[in-house]
Amino acid sequence: TVEDAIRELFDAYDVDGNGDIDESEFFKLEMKMCIGRGEVFDPKAEQAAFTLTDGDRSGTMSFDEFRDRKMRFITGQRWSPEHVISVFKEMTEQAMAERKKMGPRWHP
Repeated sequence: TVEDAIRELFDAYDVDGNGDIDESEFFKLEMKMCIGRGEVFDPKAEQAAFTLTDGDRSGTMSFDEFRDRKMRFITGQRWSPEHVISVFKEMTEQAMAERKKMGPRWHP
């Protein structure tokens, strides 16, 4: 399901496995994934995205906050559920590949 695909992506970002994504986890993976795609990493834009997603201002992203962010992203895309799942699975694979490159602390 779409929810399962988002959960897998969330788990890929949640490096320490504590159930939340902190700023360090988010920024390091976002930066590595942007660079891996040949895109420019914009720290100000990513900070704004993190702040907007962190609805309770805890300094971390819960699964619900992360899911809501991803659902807002796909809502305007008019993609089939199958395509949405494939996009999230591809993102998960990219995140895990970047974690592996970052060493054992990031990829146990």
